[in-house]
Amino acid sequence: MIQSTDDGMLRTHDDAEQLLRYCVTGAKVRVFKRPLKRWDERVLDRGRTYEITVTPHGRETLAVLGSYSLPVRAEQLATDARKQVESALAAQ
Repeated sequence: MIQSTDDGMLRTHDDAEQLLRYCVTGAKVRVFKRPLKRWDERVLDRGRTYEITVTPHGRETLAVLGSYSLPVRAEQLATDARKQVESALAAQ
């Protein structure tokens, strides 16, 4: 039997993308590789940029960008994404 503890860390980009989709209801999420040229390929594989697009009823579509590097704390990534979207909506 395998036992593991949940340390709250995300270790795959698929998990991070699923969390971003879940934490901002109704948003479209796109995750893509950072376009950096002078970095070691191993570093590039750990980092991603995400775009969250929201279209509130009766308002213009807005998009926010963020980035993360694996491993990342799930709670921190979700909180940051929600705050970015809320701030953008409040400023609209």
